[in-house]
Amino acid sequence: MVGPRSAVANFYGGTLMGKNRYLAYIAILMVMAGSALSAPLEPVAISGSIIRAHLEYLAGDVTRGRGTGDRGNELAAKYIADHFRRWGLEPIGTSRQRDPSAPMDGKGYYQPFLFPAGSQRSRDNNHLSIIAGGSTRKWTLGRDFEPSTASSTGNVVADVVFAGYGIRGATRDDYAGLDAKGKIVVAVLPPEDPNARPRFRGMEVFRRVQSARDAGAVALLLGLAGPDDKPTFSSVTRAMDSGLPVVSVRQSVVADILKAAGKDPSLVLNSVADSPASFDTGIKASVQTEVTKVEEPSANIIGLLPGSDPELAKEYVVIGAHMDHLGMGGPGSLNAGGGPAIHYGADDNASGTAGLLMLAEYFATRPVRPKRSLVFMAFSGEELGLLGSAHYTKSPILPLDKTVAMLNLDMIGRLQNNQLTVIGIGSSSIWDPLLDEVNKTASFQMSRSNIGIGGSDHQSFDRARVPVLFFFSGMHPDYHRPSDTVEKINIMDEVRIVEMVAVIADRVANTPERPDYREPSTRAGMAANPAPRGPRVSVGIIPEYSSDAAGLPVSGVRAGGPAEKAGIKAGDVIIKVAGKSVRNIEDYMAALTDLEPGAKTEVVVRRNGKEITVTVTLAESVR
Repeated sequence: MVGPRSAVANFYGGTLMGKNRYLAYIAILMVMAGSALSAPLEPVAISGSIIRAHLEYLAGDVTRGRGTGDRGNELAAKYIADHFRRWGLEPIGTSRQRDPSAPMDGKGYYQPFLFPAGSQRSRDNNHLSIIAGGSTRKWTLGRDFEPSTASSTGNVVADVVFAGYGIRGATRDDYAGLDAKGKIVVAVLPPEDPNARPRFRGMEVFRRVQSARDAGAVALLLGLAGPDDKPTFSSVTRAMDSGLPVVSVRQSVVADILKAAGKDPSLVLNSVADSPASFDTGIKASVQTEVTKVEEPSANIIGLLPGSDPELAKEYVVIGAHMDHLGMGGPGSLNAGGGPAIHYGADDNASGTAGLLMLAEYFATRPVRPKRSLVFMAFSGEELGLLGSAHYTKSPILPLDKTVAMLNLDMIGRLQNNQLTVIGIGSSSIWDPLLDEVNKTASFQMSRSNIGIGGSDHQSFDRARVPVLFFFSGMHPDYHRPSDTVEKINIMDEVRIVEMVAVIADRVANTPERPDYREPSTRAGMAANPAPRGPRVSVGIIPEYSSDAAGLPVSGVRAGGPAEKAGIKAGDVIIKVAGKSVRNIEDYMAALTDLEPGAKTEVVVRRNGKEITVTVTLAESVR
């Protein structure tokens, strides 16, 4: 699909521009930046044409969906940094865009960080063989088998059991009567639902890994559903150590194992769909896996506009938006059944980033600056779990206790029926009356949510006790699909939203008293979740996506939600749900898959080195 393209995109870095022209353009921008620092810029009004120009570059072909760590993401970051420089914003980061060890010495606009970019598997240390009838049968890596990205690194030799579909659930238990402790489990996957999202198809693997691990297995061999299906290793998928070696094998490998066990493969495999068909094979297998995590750099882009008041300038109002998207697709894509394609992300979130750039230029060119300092932040890694904003709040360049508010723009380009959602109202007592006043002019049909969560970067700041507001124009059928393109953006409605944010930022930056912060436990109201994701039930936790802890760390709980009522607290680590072990976010989601809203289930958490069991009454997931 051909995405929108503009003259500015071609000039900046598209296929019509050579390397020398690009370097010349950067040199021109640097000269312009020097001039901007020494001479005031002409005041600029919030403009649809300016916003569109930014959109056409950020959501154009050259940035290729701005996937975190991709070249297109780096080009978008440079574009943002160049404009910050042009408008005279102060750099408070580093000029070394790809160096996470660089000091934040104020020489550039970047705050680099490492993110989990994928996996790699060793060519020499992945082996699979069986020992039967006094002989050994070996299979070939890449042709017959591949380690899963969910695999641990390990080397085991053990007896083999066959466990049908490998599921332990309310409607089916392939482990009933089967002793899998200390053994290698062989299971097969059912035919794939072509309409299922890639993330949920992957969850089926984690359900089987979880079941095998909880049954005491030491390794899992997962047979592919179709006889012609070939195992693949996804280097772009994050390595997720599941606690045991996990190997994807061709159906022919499963058939060979069943033959060695004296079984008819056709009869066994055909019977699995109707009922569990589990047994001890009487043979041994040797499984060796080596899968390692790959980390790569990405960067937030940050510019500072110092305040005009000698004292209030030491306090900061953050205006933020995530500039990353899905690149060519991958697990987060809703392009069901489609191959790799540029996911332009015009609304998600070139719209918010274009609004951020518009606000930066607007405030930088005003003749009188606000009293408090404004900090403009374009985050990377949001689509992977708020990684950029989480990194900033864990390693802040400016003091968080002097950060008085965070205004977040995410998906503000597709307003429908004049309905604007604003999330985080309950994080400060000033937000409701301020929005009432500002909306007298803006005239939005405004939906408000008190809770400071909702799947975007304001959540990281709310965890850090900073009052937040998140502006969101609503979901649409193009969400996380290649069809989220610039021509579908409602520019004039985006202008109205950006104008509203400008008024709010100006008011907060100039009011003598800083906004108070309200604890989550004092808030009321349901969260408006802009992203349809996850099972049908909710425990009401805010997970820590970026953690490598063995378990799922809880960074917060929703006020009045099931977790809070059950006594789960921020800082707890969930290690078991409904009797199923949890090592990561995928295990957690897999454990919730078979549960129903209203059901009571036991959740085990680790708190201060002790295991605590609580009973949670599950709520319906907000989608």
